[in-house]
Amino acid sequence: MIIEVKSIKEGVFKITVPDEGTILDLKTEISKEKNQLISHVNIIYNGTMLNDDTQTLAAAGLKNGAAIVLLIRP
Repeated sequence: MIIEVKSIKEGVFKITVPDEGTILDLKTEISKEKNQLISHVNIIYNGTMLNDDTQTLAAAGLKNGAAIVLLIRP
């Protein structure tokens, strides 16, 4: 699945994760792409902060082509 990631500081980029992946898998790919600690990566989807790292992407409502907002904590 391809997810569009939007960030004020980082701009827009795309991340590929397995369809059966979890929020942690998505955060891991983002942290690799942006050279950040996973603990500093926060994701917002449809106005909700996705905090449960064990939740599947599908359970969170994410589908191929979904757009999320990325917040990187210092």
